[in-house]
Amino acid sequence: METIQISTVAGQHLAADHWPGDQTPVLLAHGGGQTRHSWGGTAEKLASNGHRVVSIDLRGHGDSSWDAEGDYSMAAYCADAQHVVEWIGEPVAWVGASLGGMTGLHAVDGNPRSYTSLTLVDITPRPAKAGVNRILEFMAARAHDGFASLDEAADAIAKYQPHRPRPTDLAGLAKNSPLAALKDIADGVAAHLPEPLRQGAERARELVTGHQKSATLFEHLGFT
Repeated sequence: METIQISTVAGQHLAADHWPGDQTPVLLAHGGGQTRHSWGGTAEKLASNGHRVVSIDLRGHGDSSWDAEGDYSMAAYCADAQHVVEWIGEPVAWVGASLGGMTGLHAVDGNPRSYTSLTLVDITPRPAKAGVNRILEFMAARAHDGFASLDEAADAIAKYQPHRPRPTDLAGLAKNSPLAALKDIADGVAAHLPEPLRQGAERARELVTGHQKSATLFEHLGFT
C-alpha cells in the first residue's frame, strides 16, 4: 500500500491509500466527518483478492485539501470523483458510505461510463425524512462546543447508536474522526472539525430548529 495525492483543481488534492492489483479497480469513499481509514479493513480484504483499491479522503476531510472558497457542494465532490477515476485510468466500482455513497449516486448518474458498479452503505436513493432529521440533530448538537475528550465523544456516539456496544479501545475513533485533527484538547473539537462537517453541522442547527422545512434537508444533502 502507498499513500498518494491526487491532483484535482487549482492546486488542490485528495489524499488516498492505493493498493495495486489486476482485478476490477474499487474506489472507496467514506462518510461525512470520517476519513479513508474507515475503509482500512475492507480495502485490505479487497486487495488480498487481487483488486486494485483506492481509498480517498473526500475534500475537506483527513489529509485532503480544504477548498479555498468553501465549496463542498455535491457538484464539487462529483468533480473530484472524476479526477480520481481519470487518475486510475479505467472505470471503477464505487463503494461509498453516507456522504461517499451520495457522491457516488450523483457521480455515476452524471458519467455512468466511468463506473462498473455502485455500492451504497448507510444511504439510499430516497432516505427517510425522519432518519435524515435524526442525523442532522446529532450533527448540530455539538456544532460549536465540540467534545472535551475522546471518552465524551464515544459516550455521545454510544447514545446515538444504542444497538452497538460502546468501544473500550478508542484508538480507532481517534484515527477516524474529527478528533484526529485535535491540536489542543482543552479547546474542544469544534474548532478542528473537517470544514464541510463544520459547515454542515452549523447549517443543520438552523434547519432542525424549524427555520426551514424537511424538504430543504434533502436539497442540502444533494437530493432533489
